[in-house]
Amino acid sequence: MATVSRSDQTAKLLQIALIITVALLFVLAVLCYFVFASRADAMTQLEAANQELNTAQQSSRQQEAAASELKRILGFPEAKSIDEITTETNEAFGGDYADFQADADSYTELASRLLDEIRRKDDALLKATTALQAAEQGRQDAEQARDDAKAAADRDLQQREQQFAANEDDYNQRRAAFEQQQQQLSQGQQAAQDESKSYKDVMETLAQGEKLISSQYRERYREAASDPSSQVRILYDQLNDQTGEITKKNRLVASLGAASQDVQDYLLRSLPQADRVDRYDGRIVSIDEANGTVEIAVAASMGLRPGLVFRVFSGDDSTPLWAETKGTVEVISSQAGRVIARIRNESMRNPIIAGDGVATPLWSPGMPMDVVIVGMVRLDDDRQEDSQALTALVERLGGRVSNNVEASTTLLVDAGRPISRGGDDSREPVFRPQDEKRRNDQIDQARRLAIRTVGLDVFLDWLGMDLETMKSGQAVDIPGARMSRDDASASVAP
Repeated sequence: MATVSRSDQTAKLLQIALIITVALLFVLAVLCYFVFASRADAMTQLEAANQELNTAQQSSRQQEAAASELKRILGFPEAKSIDEITTETNEAFGGDYADFQADADSYTELASRLLDEIRRKDDALLKATTALQAAEQGRQDAEQARDDAKAAADRDLQQREQQFAANEDDYNQRRAAFEQQQQQLSQGQQAAQDESKSYKDVMETLAQGEKLISSQYRERYREAASDPSSQVRILYDQLNDQTGEITKKNRLVASLGAASQDVQDYLLRSLPQADRVDRYDGRIVSIDEANGTVEIAVAASMGLRPGLVFRVFSGDDSTPLWAETKGTVEVISSQAGRVIARIRNESMRNPIIAGDGVATPLWSPGMPMDVVIVGMVRLDDDRQEDSQALTALVERLGGRVSNNVEASTTLLVDAGRPISRGGDDSREPVFRPQDEKRRNDQIDQARRLAIRTVGLDVFLDWLGMDLETMKSGQAVDIPGARMSRDDASASVAP
């Protein structure tokens, strides 16, 4: 038996494997053919379906556009459905157009009927217009009379406008002159700055200006000693305040019809010395009989300090005399427009009641008391000058004592010249010639600026003190138990 060699056996196996591979490739080729053929048919069908879909969508869009146009013509919102439109149409023909008789409920027939109705109403309107024209003629006659009256008023208005234009021209001329003056002042200031030799000279000049600054700005002026620009701005603020004060006084004098300068000076000197209360600083709203206090309503309590004394006046009199006081009350506390004060004294025959007005010349809301004291102040008999003690009384009430009278000064207190007691007593305070000169200068300045000038006894009375009591060394105010209204009435003999 012949044996098969290993190489022949391997060749046969390779042939078998090759045959199987070829067969598998043939089968795979047949399958691919059928798969691609089926895919091509499906793609063809899909393309046809897409064409049909596009045709249907285009037709649908045309129908939607036609429906939207129809809705627009009929006045229906585009988002409203056909069912809603049908319902509303049926309701309209059944309700609003129930009297419309036609074979079919259509808007075309309805529009034709409405057009006929409009023509009929136009004829009626033409007749009404003819009647209206006749009435219009009557109205025009009335308007003619009104226009004549208006023309007369216009002529009067034109005359007033011409007067206003003349006043405006005068104002512009004055303003131009003022601006020219301001320009000249600015040029002079620039020239003065150019002529300045050094920074030290400027500082020395500004330091000398401290005596011209009012007490309101003096502290800020000292703090800005190393900054001349700030000091110049403070001086400018001081000038603005004084200008505003002068303008206010000039307006007051002008409103009184005082054309003469002499008359104006007389009015400025006279007005602050008026013996009547020009306005109340507050009103008494309640009284505490048990504690002897009152509650006062004020517009603002800024600058109001405990110890300030108000005079009380009858609430029925708007401008009473300062001498017609019903009593005095002293401030204990104040907060947010609510002031508590104790009753120092009151008239038994005319007691203090709710609604009475209170006033003091020493305080205005938001305006600190700025006092200048001149003359020889003698509060007691200890042979010492007491200006420092009087200054302490003013400062205790929140006020300030200044050396010079300015536009912001509240009042000038003149303690007068010293009264010679005779003999040679070296302990008597010395009133030097420069003190007399300062007193006269400050009094003259107060008269020029229309600042109120009062004597020492009047000023102490406003403070709620008594000069004779102080000289005797007694307590200024020793409040006792306040009598009730019934006790006060019983104690007064009829």
